[in-house]
Amino acid sequence: MIFRRNWWAPVSLLILLLALLTGMVLLLRHEPSSFRRAAIPPSPQRSQLSAEFYRQISTLLSLLTDPEPDKPWQLRLRQEQINSYLAEGFVESSLDRTELPPGVRDPRVVLEPGLVRVSFRYGEGFWRVVVSLELRLWVSAAEPQVLLVQIRRVRMGAVPVPVRYVQELLAHVLRRRNLEIIWYRYEGLPVAAIRFQSSRRAPTFHFTNLRLEAGEILVQGRTLAAEN
Repeated sequence: MIFRRNWWAPVSLLILLLALLTGMVLLLRHEPSSFRRAAIPPSPQRSQLSAEFYRQISTLLSLLTDPEPDKPWQLRLRQEQINSYLAEGFVESSLDRTELPPGVRDPRVVLEPGLVRVSFRYGEGFWRVVVSLELRLWVSAAEPQVLLVQIRRVRMGAVPVPVRYVQELLAHVLRRRNLEIIWYRYEGLPVAAIRFQSSRRAPTFHFTNLRLEAGEILVQGRTLAAEN
């Protein structure tokens, strides 16, 4: 009887460890419903939405590069336009290979009132997981060339992850666009202060408003006198 009890104890422990490991793997490989819903399957409509996104961004960039001073501008994008471009135009132009950190694939965006949810696949093969971020965005009241991004939550699958693990990924993406980034904490959470046109002596635009609604983002601003 003692032998049987001694034999069963390590087996029970092994079964418990296997169950915990299986549960952890399932939690890590969980795909959030928001990630699945944001997917845009290939279609002529997706191509049209992708082209609309590219056209709006290109038009705005042209306007802000050498603007007529003191003119209002705005950018209004729908969630479907953003995700269509990320799935199509972004990939066709190979920007997914040059602009994203190694291991990051299939970025998707969900826009909600006051929040942006960004999700992407990370890793390869069996160890590929979906990382999801909950972000809050607003324009700095003191410096209208600065956009503030607060990282409110990070999950790998269904498992909460310390926010610091994605700070390097975000910094990597921003520095590739020559954007100055400074980190500080607000409400106990990390905030990235992103300064646009930091290399210019005189910026050519500033932000006046940023509003997030269900499925839509609106960014407004004004042009400034170009640098002499």
